[in-house]
Amino acid sequence: MSDSKGKRYECTYENCDKSYGQKRHLDRHINNFHLGIKYNCTYENCDKSCGYKHDLDTHINKVHKGIKYDCTYENCDKSYGQKHHLDRHINTFHLGIKDFECEYDGCKKSFADKSHLDRHIKMVHNCIKDNECPNCQYKCSNKCNLNRHIKICTGTRNISSGEYQVLRSLEDLGFIEDEDFVHNQTFEDLTSNSGKYLRFDFRFLEHDIVIEYDGKQHFEPTTFGGISNERAEENLKILRENDKLKDDFCTENDFRLIRISYKDFSNILSILSTKLEDIVNWFG
Repeated sequence: MSDSKGKRYECTYENCDKSYGQKRHLDRHINNFHLGIKYNCTYENCDKSCGYKHDLDTHINKVHKGIKYDCTYENCDKSYGQKHHLDRHINTFHLGIKDFECEYDGCKKSFADKSHLDRHIKMVHNCIKDNECPNCQYKCSNKCNLNRHIKICTGTRNISSGEYQVLRSLEDLGFIEDEDFVHNQTFEDLTSNSGKYLRFDFRFLEHDIVIEYDGKQHFEPTTFGGISNERAEENLKILRENDKLKDDFCTENDFRLIRISYKDFSNILSILSTKLEDIVNWFG
């Protein structure tokens, strides 16, 4: 059976209305979202896992092997891990090609990808939040966002309350984890003074932007878990050294670093809306 858009292969899992034009896309959807099959990165000190094999290949090429597709337009230093991401960048930013226009009255948004238009309409115009968490009152428009939320809600995902608030705010702004940004991103040439890999809390995949949420322990000795005052002082010293290394890394590699203090916890959405205004507008 095919749907009205000619997508012949339909997911038969309960409460799932996904359909695809190619069987391999349906198989990939089932493996990722219903069976939870993940492809794990085998590089040392990297715990990245992806639902799609091509996403893992992109991660390895871009993060570990340094393979990138560079934009050759004058005064543009953008590079991407996938060729089609570079093509989309060129079409959108250099050629101004946005063939998918929103037809809602008074809306002038247009997009380079139909998936971004569909997401815009569902979230902005229809305000559809048809995916509900069975454990709390959380609702969202995107099923993959729900799956990620459930891991946090049930405690099966290790993430701080501040990072969770950043994650929720990014989703409220229309970004999707693992498609637009990743959590806990490491770089092969970013290590601490002891040689351990340092991670940014969040990194955008198609923009040179990283986000750090700095908890109280970044500003003063904090005795979490009953540790001694001496240990808290030492932890603060190490955190400050690592924060300086991250600052320097971003300066040297032309990354935009957004630091958010725990004191601004209640203003995270407003801060990100302002700091990311240029790419929020791009996504619609």
